[in-house]
Amino acid sequence: MNKKLFSQIAIIVIVLISALYLVIGSESAKITNFDECENAGWLLRSITIYDYAEYVPNAIEQKCTLWTGTFFVKETVEPPFIPPITNEPEPLPQTTKAYVYDEDFGYGFEYPEGWEFYINLADGVNGCDSELGYEGYTCVDFENKDIKKVILFESGSAQIDFTVQSATNIETITNEFKTIAEMSGLEVLSEVGISINNVYGYDTLTGTSGWKLRQVVFIDNGTVYIFKYSGQEESYDLNEDIFENMINSFNVQ
Repeated sequence: MNKKLFSQIAIIVIVLISALYLVIGSESAKITNFDECENAGWLLRSITIYDYAEYVPNAIEQKCTLWTGTFFVKETVEPPFIPPITNEPEPLPQTTKAYVYDEDFGYGFEYPEGWEFYINLADGVNGCDSELGYEGYTCVDFENKDIKKVILFESGSAQIDFTVQSATNIETITNEFKTIAEMSGLEVLSEVGISINNVYGYDTLTGTSGWKLRQVVFIDNGTVYIFKYSGQEESYDLNEDIFENMINSFNVQ
């Protein structure tokens, strides 16, 4: 009698599992693109986000996977690389007055007073938890685990990025930058080794007609400090003195 009951229960379980599988398969078959997958509710198994330091053409930005194993991807979209200039850029102060010093990573530099800035700290650094909210900065689970901190400075269309990252040499960081720039259609216009306040660095300028992107990277004791500055040529030239002041004031203590 117990065997018969057990067999009946097993059959019921198999029927239920089969029915559930058919429902999942039938409903999943109706999903045909990433947006539908992203909003699939209980049919959705996972969404994977890929983080790139620079724009990479046709790279996978996000991957959405259903429980059936079917997946859809969302590719990176090329930014409006050289938008037309309709108005003359407004003059901005060509000096840096404010100063930032990071006791944890031991660096300091001047930055333009009045510019907005946003601080992203790597998950786990100084107890930072990406699932919690903090005042004054955001904890981020960077895909590149070597990145420790990123500060974004903005004023109008002008943008300067500063990154603190673990690395053993400058050459690897510089070659990655040049490779991504060339893949984006930019030419290497100049590159030179530099030394600022006894800290060794490398300065690389890329661009096309109407657009410029520059990276200055410093290295000290297994840590690289990366400054990036980009913009339309007129806006870039207008704020270049500000970027130069930031670079020339950089020091490691």
